[in-house]
Amino acid sequence: MSASNEPLAGIEAAVRLQCLVQTGSAADYVSEFLKLRSKITRETFIASIFFIGLKKELQIGLRQLGELPDTWEKMAEKAIAVKRQLTEERRQNVDWAIVSAVVGA
Repeated sequence: MSASNEPLAGIEAAVRLQCLVQTGSAADYVSEFLKLRSKITRETFIASIFFIGLKKELQIGLRQLGELPDTWEKMAEKAIAVKRQLTEERRQNVDWAIVSAVVGA
């Protein structure tokens, strides 16, 4: 169930809906299901399926950028950009480790 009463963007509602499980009464579950469902379009639902299928590191990276994109195409573009950034950061870390090892030797 939703922990806060703040408004959700359609994509966030779609992600939460797909992860929703009943933890209280059936009436509470139905209420939360309908609340989330009312915020979702076909496009945000498809984008949420794409998001949930991404590796966790990319999900985290996308969330760190702010509000999730509301279409799968925008989500795909951002996911590719995040992956490139992560790869470059790892490459730089490896390069730095090699330099440190050589200088320290």
